[in-house]
Amino acid sequence: PAGTLPFRWTSATGMVALEPLPAGGSAGFARSCSADGSVIVGSVNVAAGSLAFRHTGGAFQTLDPMQGSTTSNAADVSADGSVVVGINAGGPSGNIAVIWDDRVPGGWRSLKQALLDAGVSSVAAWNLQRAVSVSADGSRIAGDGLNPGGCTEAVRAVLPRLCAADFNGTGGGSVQDSFDFLSAWSAAD
Repeated sequence: PAGTLPFRWTSATGMVALEPLPAGGSAGFARSCSADGSVIVGSVNVAAGSLAFRHTGGAFQTLDPMQGSTTSNAADVSADGSVVVGINAGGPSGNIAVIWDDRVPGGWRSLKQALLDAGVSSVAAWNLQRAVSVSADGSRIAGDGLNPGGCTEAVRAVLPRLCAADFNGTGGGSVQDSFDFLSAWSAAD
């Protein structure tokens, strides 16, 4: 509804609105937070529809829709705040279940494509439409989609854990990961 604001509540501060909203935001809501409450995810209303956000350290990080979608919504976040799941919509494909991971460059990814890239071929004929919940470690995701027969079914997806040595998020440890890490370290990043 117009005028609603996402907020953080603690016993020490009570309810505190998360503002100012990202540019163009008129209202919004929070959906979930990390285990320690330091990362909050949700959506803000903008002219085109809705825009997902990840709020950390007093600042909004908008999670723009994937190419071909007009809106993004964040539904849940992992315990450490590094993995967000939700929905992108408004494109020719309808709703798309999506995942955002701070260790993988590029913003939202289709959950189906992330699973296919990880070698989970059993989803090839599915249309994954909504990701609504993520486990504490970010590896298990619940949602729904259309099965190969066109019927809506609940979905539980399990993503393999990222390789810790894969600094640049390309899918495995390599010499380039070492160079990328050293470059980031030299830049105090």
